[in-house]
Amino acid sequence: MMRLPIVTLAALSLAAALAEAIRVIQDPALRQGAIVKDPKAVEADRQVRALAGSDKVTQDFYEFAIDIFVDLMQSAGGDMKKINETLDRAKTDPAAFAATLSPRNRERLKELSTKVDERAR
Repeated sequence: MMRLPIVTLAALSLAAALAEAIRVIQDPALRQGAIVKDPKAVEADRQVRALAGSDKVTQDFYEFAIDIFVDLMQSAGGDMKKINETLDRAKTDPAAFAATLSPRNRERLKELSTKVDERAR
């Protein structure tokens, strides 16, 4: 007899919320609609745009953020407390946080850093 994984309602709700967040972040029009509703999001978006310098690199930043969040969700088993603790530690030790990223995301971080650095010159 085949055993199916047990999926809790909380896990389904979390997966649905993550899917919706990804959909909104990936679509610039939906993202902007969500951003204008929160002054903190407006300021964060302003900072991303200032760093990115173009709509293309801004989109790259947001897509990278999705991948980072998915990595965090997986490593924390969906535990938002663990995710928030990880993000709090990242604020004080970004290099240690970067070291925990998947090899693919470390490479993407390097690529985005290079784009921002080249733009700043």
